[in-house]
Amino acid sequence: MAEARHRRIADDLTRRIRAGHWSAGEQPPSRADLAAHYHVHEQTIRLAVVLLRKRGIVEGEQRKRLYVAHPPAMRALTDPDADWPYGSEVTDTRPRRATVELAERLGVPVGATLQYEAVECMDPGGRSAMLVSAGRGDSVDFDRS
Repeated sequence: MAEARHRRIADDLTRRIRAGHWSAGEQPPSRADLAAHYHVHEQTIRLAVVLLRKRGIVEGEQRKRLYVAHPPAMRALTDPDADWPYGSEVTDTRPRRATVELAERLGVPVGATLQYEAVECMDPGGRSAMLVSAGRGDSVDFDRS
């Protein structure tokens, strides 16, 4: 089965961006110009742009010109309790049993119930930037009978 035209265009635009046709922060051609270049309807370009947004290749607010996204930034937290400067959301708080590795690291018995928390930290554009998970061995072992 042939690949959808908008996917081929998105792949080509990604290749061109990575090859340096447009640098981070630069605006690629308008949808109308891209439609003319690829000989397609603007709706096809809109679908390609949706893919590029999802992939983090381009950024920009709806109904405004797009620009080439900057590469994702890495932020190493030396203090894991430091506030994250952008949005974050707790995504999981279910208790976990300590694996051998976690038990050794936390100094608890293998199989002990741990308090667990996973927090998804967002970048300034609202995309997932980092997942932080933590377990503590000071929780009470729950009786699951």
